[in-house]
Amino acid sequence: MPVARNIAELRDTIVAGVDARWAEPLRASFLKDGAADPDRPAFEFSAPLRSGKAESEDVSGGRTSAWLTNVAGSVATIWIDRATYEGPDLRKGDMVKALSRPETPWFQVLYVDDRNAWRLVVYLGAA
Repeated sequence: MPVARNIAELRDTIVAGVDARWAEPLRASFLKDGAADPDRPAFEFSAPLRSGKAESEDVSGGRTSAWLTNVAGSVATIWIDRATYEGPDLRKGDMVKALSRPETPWFQVLYVDDRNAWRLVVYLGAA
């Protein structure tokens, strides 16, 4: 088994291995004021996209309170390899289409976490 010479080489090997197994084709459509952003044309890329059921939680932290406000959680996340992604920056409000899934669903970007050293983690909501 080959041994990495440094942490960056090890990181790149691990991320590439995960992406080879789990990445799927995606299309990002970039929006500005609700319309296509002319400065950021649509871009296709591959990354692991993990989806689950949407969760709803009232802001008090419990489901039995008399609060009338709910906050919806993320429906899916994309784990983009920072070392290989060459597209425009994803921003809140942009749209992502899962090209290989049945009915090619759209997701809306809720938040982009750029603090991870290996990945850009994009939190998505149902569109």
